[in-house]
Amino acid sequence: MTYGWSSAAILESIHKRNGTLISIDMPMPKQTNYELIGLAVRENHRKFWKLIRKPDKYGLLNGLKALNNAVDVVHYDSDKSYYGRKWAYPKIYNALVKGGFLVSDDIEDNLGFRDFVKSMNLDYSVHSIDGKFVGIIKK
Repeated sequence: MTYGWSSAAILESIHKRNGTLISIDMPMPKQTNYELIGLAVRENHRKFWKLIRKPDKYGLLNGLKALNNAVDVVHYDSDKSYYGRKWAYPKIYNALVKGGFLVSDDIEDNLGFRDFVKSMNLDYSVHSIDGKFVGIIKK
C-alpha cells in the first residue's frame, strides 16, 4: 500500500517554509491502485507537492532535474533492491547541496547502503526503529 504518510509528514514542515516536495511513486508491481498514492497528503499541502508517477529510472532523473540538481533532503524509500540503490544513490548524492541529507529507509534489506558509503568513503549514521534500519548521509 502506498498512502503517502512520509510525504504528508514532510509536507507538514515544508508548507511553513514555502519549499517543494517531489515524490516519485507508482503502485506496487501488478497493482493499479493509483488512487492510494498520496492519499494521506492533506489537500492544503498539495500546492507544495509534485508527484511524478514514473519508475525510478525516469522519475528520479525528472525530479532531480526539476530541482536543478540542487536538493536539500532526499528520503529514499523506493527501489530497495541492491541494484536499484546502486543506481540511485550516486545520482542523489551528486544532486545534494553541501550540507544536504540522504535518508534511506530499510537499509537492512541488502548491503547497498553500506557498499555505497564505503565506496565513497562517506561519513554516515544508522538508526534502528522497531527492527528496521535507516541510513543517513550528510554531504
